[in-house]
Amino acid sequence: MYNYFKNIFDLYQKIGVQVPLEFCPKSYARAKIIEYVQKEYAKGRFVGIKELCSLLCIKLSTYFKSMEDLYSK
Repeated sequence: MYNYFKNIFDLYQKIGVQVPLEFCPKSYARAKIIEYVQKEYAKGRFVGIKELCSLLCIKLSTYFKSMEDLYSK
């Protein structure tokens, strides 16, 4: 596989499948998390840490120091 693709992220992008955040570069995943939180905020919802982690299948501390850090960005 690595003879044809740079990494798992590259593979998913080339075949046109939505990339799970765990395989994304950190900066890309952070942007997607912020985008998700902004969409929910626009709907009038504040996403909690448990909901965010279970919906996106992530561990928040990998990308942000805390929920406060996430919401400040």
